[in-house]
Amino acid sequence: MTTPPVLSPARTRDEAHLYLDLHPCERCGSVDTTWEHALVPAPAVPTSPPDSAPALAPAFPRQPPTGHRRPHGTTSDSAPVPATLAPSPVSTPVPAATSLPGPTSTPVAGSGCTHGSVPTSARGPTAVPASATTPGSTHRPESGGLAARYAGVCRGCGAERAYLFGLPEHEPALSDRFPDFGGGEPSRLLDAGQWLWVADLTAGNVPAGNAAAARRALAIAVAAVEEVVKFVPPGAEEVPEQAFWTDLGRQVRGAEPDRFQVDRLLVVRDAYHRLAGRP
Repeated sequence: MTTPPVLSPARTRDEAHLYLDLHPCERCGSVDTTWEHALVPAPAVPTSPPDSAPALAPAFPRQPPTGHRRPHGTTSDSAPVPATLAPSPVSTPVPAATSLPGPTSTPVAGSGCTHGSVPTSARGPTAVPASATTPGSTHRPESGGLAARYAGVCRGCGAERAYLFGLPEHEPALSDRFPDFGGGEPSRLLDAGQWLWVADLTAGNVPAGNAAAARRALAIAVAAVEEVVKFVPPGAEEVPEQAFWTDLGRQVRGAEPDRFQVDRLLVVRDAYHRLAGRP
């Protein structure tokens, strides 16, 4: 197997698993893979162009490195990843993501944020069509640095799969929230449009007849909207244009740009909170 390019940093293991869930096997299209992850030496020379994600000022202060937030470790994720988000056009709904490594108890949706305030600890996840991703979204690690390697065998066709993620600049703080996609800084793996697309997909495909699965799906939808808000600079009222660097992200923004206003994002987030609270 050739050495994969080092992608932009995955802030947490949840974010890495989301990315993996949204990028199925290139050979057969399956996402059914048992991933093993470990820290490995990063390639000395980048195997792809530099990041396509522009440098963005975080919407909130970076959190101090006071612990670990489901870090990239040396253990394996023994539970197979079920087929969840599969490539599809923006207008076609797909099942909600369910394979993120989360707590064994029933997760509680929401972050406790109140309407009208921008969340300071939002975390959030997307199946991204291959044609909508940006092949240059790779990372230049420092010389002698480490990368998080996720490797596994596709259960659909037996193909060996591997991804390398850069490590975040600051170690994330401890959190028991599900899902946990990072601190106050915006993602560099997925752009703002992709995050809102994830929220739409998961909220539009909440499982019926399974309260725990429904809360889990809505928790992902809430977190995904909060990920969008992270791209808003302090004092701004909407997500800036440079927060959309993929074809899919720009397509979602172009279809309805007003959805990326902070006030509308908070209304959507609160609506998902209320849905999650229903019996």
